[in-house]
Amino acid sequence: MTPPPEPTEILLNLKISGASNNTTEEEIEEFLFGIKVDKLVKEIAPNGRSTGNFYAKCIAEEDVLEALRYNNRKIGNRLISVESVQDYIFEMNEKNGDIMSVDGVIVEGDYKDCMRYFIDGSVYSLIT
Repeated sequence: MTPPPEPTEILLNLKISGASNNTTEEEIEEFLFGIKVDKLVKEIAPNGRSTGNFYAKCIAEEDVLEALRYNNRKIGNRLISVESVQDYIFEMNEKNGDIMSVDGVIVEGDYKDCMRYFIDGSVYSLIT
């Protein structure tokens, strides 16, 4: 079996996860000290509280590469994950529309509509 091809471009978007739901944008900016971020977006759960996930759009590829080195660092006692994500994931979170992430799959629609498709309740986050 042949391995998948190497990506030809570096994505400028990051998902920062693992923070507490009380973590502020300012704390994430401090965590990403030295990384030039154009925009930072907080993910909100259906109950209106933060999920502890943030999405960042970096200025340059060098910033993304440096930020990926921050993976598994801590904010307080919480281990933080930093990973690159596709443009459409950042854009959906940025627009803060009715978007739901279910097991990594992005679904558009309101919460009740999406729940009809996921009866087992495996809905993890709703961006509102």
